[in-house]
Amino acid sequence: MIRFQRFLFGAVLAVQCAGIFAQQAPAVPDPDTLTIPPPTCDQPATRPPLGATPRDAERFNKQVKAYLDCMQNYAKGVDATSKQYQAIASKYLEAGNKAITTYNDYITEVKKNTDSD
Repeated sequence: MIRFQRFLFGAVLAVQCAGIFAQQAPAVPDPDTLTIPPPTCDQPATRPPLGATPRDAERFNKQVKAYLDCMQNYAKGVDATSKQYQAIASKYLEAGNKAITTYNDYITEVKKNTDSD
C-alpha cells in the first residue's frame, strides 16, 4: 500500500509540474526592442540673432519657455507611463508569488495526506 501511495504522490507531482510548464504568463513588450518616442518639442536657436532687437530677444525667451514647457510635459508623460508599467510589474510579481504559494500549499497538503496513511 505504501508503494502505491508513493507512486500516486510521484504521479500527482509529475502532472502538477507538467501543468506549471504548460502555462505561460501573458506576453509583455520586450524591453530590448521597446522604443519610446523622443519628445517632439521645437528647439529654438541657441541664442537670439546678432544685433537682435528687444522684440527679438523677447520672442527668443518665449520660444525657450515654450520649449521648457514642452519638455516638462514630455517628462511628466514618460514618468506617468513608467509608473503604470511599475504597477503592472507589481501585479505580475504578485500573481507569480500567489502561484508559488498555491503550489507550496498543495504540496504540503499532498505530503500531509501521504504521510498520514
